[in-house]
Amino acid sequence: MNARQASLLRGRLSACYPGTPVNVTPHSGGATIFIQHDDGYIQLTTGDTPGMVLRMMLERDLRVVDGEAGNGTS
Repeated sequence: MNARQASLLRGRLSACYPGTPVNVTPHSGGATIFIQHDDGYIQLTTGDTPGMVLRMMLERDLRVVDGEAGNGTS
């Protein structure tokens, strides 16, 4: 995942969880996501292709995050 994709993902997660601090750190092969909430936090690592848990968290299509031109893998 590159910095642009991480920024898009951070924005999408922030919109789903307003008022909740969200951090997305890109790295080769994916990203680490950290979401802090009232009674704890959620931390997960995703690969270049978002998995089922991340898709469920966003409750929507991730084609914008999956790739620059939308390669049909979502």
